[in-house]
Amino acid sequence: MPMNQIKFSINMIIFYFFTTLFMFNCKEKVSSPLDINAMAARQSSTIGEYSRLFRVDKSAKLSNGQYIILNVVNIQKFQEFKTNDNKILRNAVVIENVTPVNDAREYINTVGFFNLLDDYANSNSDLDWYVQSGKENTEIILSFKEDISKYKYLVIGGMDKETNNGNFTKIFPIKMLVDR
Repeated sequence: MPMNQIKFSINMIIFYFFTTLFMFNCKEKVSSPLDINAMAARQSSTIGEYSRLFRVDKSAKLSNGQYIILNVVNIQKFQEFKTNDNKILRNAVVIENVTPVNDAREYINTVGFFNLLDDYANSNSDLDWYVQSGKENTEIILSFKEDISKYKYLVIGGMDKETNNGNFTKIFPIKMLVDR
């Protein structure tokens, strides 16, 4: 089996392991709304900070051997989002990231995963993703299969536990629903 296939298989196993772990972390139903601090504690996440560098899991490296760094500057929801190639995506969450396009793709292909949460810890991770150059930054576009208006938080997975307070995920508040 070629090395690329082995690496891909290992990454898929890691992805499914952490996705399963994440889903089991979403224990019993929540009866009252949670703020971001309570949600972070419940999800074993660190609260993400905009415009701050953070390293993804050290198992994910660029072809030159460097670790992948993310720097999220904005996260917004869109009912409809038009991509650079004029494709209309419904129920989109756009993560503006300073990281170059190829680095963002490598992150997603190796260890990255995403999950939307509402105030009651209900989740949605049924998505397709795209990466493109935006006006100022790289855009990681998550297109969800169902309406996303009730979701307030985005969990970004695949973080380096050593530099993320022992957590594999970060949770970010999402800015209100807009159109583009």
